Amino acid sequence: GTTIGGIAIGMIVSYNTITFPIESVCMELEKRTKPSFAFYRYGVDVFSVAISVLVSIGYALPLYVREGTLISLVIFTFTMNLVKNVHTKKSQWKASRI
Repeated sequence: GTTIGGIAIGMIVSYNTITFPIESVCMELEKRTKPSFAFYRYGVDVFSVAISVLVSIGYALPLYVREGTLISLVIFTFTMNLVKNVHTKKSQWKASRI
């Protein structure tokens, strides 16, 4: 499910038609700075997981971040970035042939 979600969102992001807030911010940061889209997207994911862990520890709540969360974090962003890059390059290649 995580891989399918990454593929779908990667294609949507490459079209630039429907925008998601996190992906839009990451794409704008990529355009204005040197680090890649994936760098910023991983940063948002790691920040979110870190906040969850800190809140759980700080308020003595159950820790819900486990191995599945971390695996999904890696797989989702990797798949989304891969599909976005491949689809964008494919679209640019087709446009250059016309």
